[in-house]
Amino acid sequence: MKSLALDVGKARIGVAITDEAGILALPLETIYVHAMRQAVDDVADLIEEHSPGEIYIGIPYSDEGGYSEAATYIREYAKLLADAISIIPQFVDERYTTKMAHQQLHDLGRSPSRNRDIVDQMAAVNILEYALSLKGK
Repeated sequence: MKSLALDVGKARIGVAITDEAGILALPLETIYVHAMRQAVDDVADLIEEHSPGEIYIGIPYSDEGGYSEAATYIREYAKLLADAISIIPQFVDERYTTKMAHQQLHDLGRSPSRNRDIVDQMAAVNILEYALSLKGK
């Protein structure tokens, strides 16, 4: 069963998906956000196209364990998405996933600031890998 993960931001949404076996997390796409409703529709179209059985959305917790400021926007987005599709997304702690993505690009010799769309996809891959590790896959 495939799983899909989202790194939701106000400007871009990174999307990652697993292979058919649900083991390997792969970058899929970056969706540019012009309005929240449009971003919900774009992700709903991807979900319909790829038919994942599970959807994970990264949500940033503070270092103290509470929600960060960005979490309010992400929770609102997740509610709209859940209303548009037949799967209820699950939240996954995304602390440091974007920072990890920046480091991964740097290690590959690529500039994170020039490859923001790739950073978002890599952050989604990191979210998905973490979600899969929690399931014991």
